[in-house]
Amino acid sequence: MTRLSTLLALALALTACRKEEPVDLDGDSKSPPEDCNDLDGGVFPGAEELCDGIDNNCDGSVDEEAVDAPSFYADADGDGYGDGYGDAASAVSACAAPEGYVADDRDCDDSAANIHPGAAEADCSDSTDYNCDGSVGYADADADGHAACEDCDDSAPLRFPGNPEICDDLDNDC
Repeated sequence: MTRLSTLLALALALTACRKEEPVDLDGDSKSPPEDCNDLDGGVFPGAEELCDGIDNNCDGSVDEEAVDAPSFYADADGDGYGDGYGDAASAVSACAAPEGYVADDRDCDDSAANIHPGAAEADCSDSTDYNCDGSVGYADADADGHAACEDCDDSAPLRFPGNPEICDDLDNDC
C-alpha cells in the first residue's frame, strides 16, 4: 500500500467512526431524539403543556394537565349550568368539557333543572329563587307595594302598575 492510499484509508476510517452531534434546529436548547419536534421551539421536554392539540412536553400525551385548561363544573340536573355555589369541588380543569360538565358555574340549585340563571319567576306567591339572583318573584325590592313579578322595574319605586304616567320618558305605569 502506498503512503497516499494508507492516509486515505485512515481518513475514511476516522470519518466513518465519527459521531455527529445532533443539531438544535428550533433553538429551544433540545435536539433529537430528546426533542420530539425540532421544528417548533415551543415543543421540547419540560415545556408547559397547553390546550393546543400538540404534545408540548414530549411525554407522548396531548393536552394533559394543560396550564391554560379552563374549569368545568358538574351539571347534575342537565340544565346547562354547573354548581359553582355549593360544590366547587366538582370543578375539573380540562381542554374540553367532560361528559356531564359545563363551563357556566352559576347554578344555585343543581338538583332542579328549572332553577338556573335566567329562569322565569312568574309566580308571585312562590318563595323559590328560580333565577339565582338572590330574590324571589314576590319580593318588592323598591318597596312600591308591587311584587317583582308584577312590577316592570323592581329597582325603581316610581314605576309600577297603576302609577300615573308623567312626561319623563319612562314607563311609569308599566
